[in-house]
Amino acid sequence: MSSIAKAPWQVAFSACSAIVAGMAYASSSLLQISYSGDFAAIDTRISEYQAVSGLESASSFDVHEWMALATSVFAVVATVFILLGILLWQGALRPGVRLTLTITAVIAFIGSFIPLLSEGAGSAIQEDTVLFMVVVQGAALVGALLLWSRPVKAWIAEPAS
Repeated sequence: MSSIAKAPWQVAFSACSAIVAGMAYASSSLLQISYSGDFAAIDTRISEYQAVSGLESASSFDVHEWMALATSVFAVVATVFILLGILLWQGALRPGVRLTLTITAVIAFIGSFIPLLSEGAGSAIQEDTVLFMVVVQGAALVGALLLWSRPVKAWIAEPAS
């Protein structure tokens, strides 16, 4: 019998929400790759990118470099969330996965509000995208916090088979 079959429902919810959050970050990473490769679109929308805090005097090349960095960051965060979800699903390294997932979910949830702070009148960041990430990260955070409930604590204390 698999480890997830013996676990409380909170574990399955946490694992699935972590994997979904990882997939959302992976799609963001793929979008950044596609946007960063289109120099003509960057040139035509440079004023929108310059409305983002920190890019006020950025050139097209600076925006491209910024997008390449964002691609790397989103890919790493996606990998972390997906691996934590898989480890949780398998019941491996339970205490460490619970703590790491909780910390990562809190940071990601807080970070999903950052685009709202830097949004100007002509910003390239769309509110519906931010809202989607807030909802996905909120679900991942709720899932991570559920790992601290009493039934899950008892499951985590059990030896892995």
